Amino acid sequence: MVRRKKKRKRKIYLATDDINVWNNEIGQFIAEGYEFYGDSQISKSASPTQRDTMESFEGFIMDVLSLSNTDYLVCTFSSQVCRLAYELMQMQRTNGRDMSTHFYSLDDVYYFGGQISHRLESIMANHHHHNQQQHEFDVGDSLGIEKNLHNGHYLGDLHRFTKINRQSDNHQSLPYPTFKVIEKVDSTSFKAFE
Repeated sequence: MVRRKKKRKRKIYLATDDINVWNNEIGQFIAEGYEFYGDSQISKSASPTQRDTMESFEGFIMDVLSLSNTDYLVCTFSSQVCRLAYELMQMQRTNGRDMSTHFYSLDDVYYFGGQISHRLESIMANHHHHNQQQHEFDVGDSLGIEKNLHNGHYLGDLHRFTKINRQSDNHQSLPYPTFKVIEKVDSTSFKAFE
């Protein structure tokens, strides 16, 4: 007996400040079986001319809370709505599920005002490339990230420290391949959690 997997419904909560997305863009996806949730009136009230109204504020709250309860977040991290939804997504999971990788940003990396610099660590060397306008680096080097170029590269600076003076020797922003780096997580032990 062959069991067929039940086809999962593809449900999307749509939050946008562009009413044209509701009016012109989602029809083709509905035809392919996607279900859209959200409110086009919230999008209308999010327009720059109406953002200072109570209706717009209530719509903002509804969008942020709804987005934070999704299984996967696709948005723009340049948007404070997106970043706030992502932060709440981490806090609301009571089943212990790590949601930190359940996102895709269409434009920027996650950041918050006043943060320490965002660093990545190379897991592969980058020496044999066709374009000389890229950083060359070794395994274990630390790289900064300014933005995702959405062509398989990040833009950022290389921080290679010398053993003599512990100073960085390259602050030039150049592209580098995204698949050759991973997040560099700074951690420390807390006695309170031992």
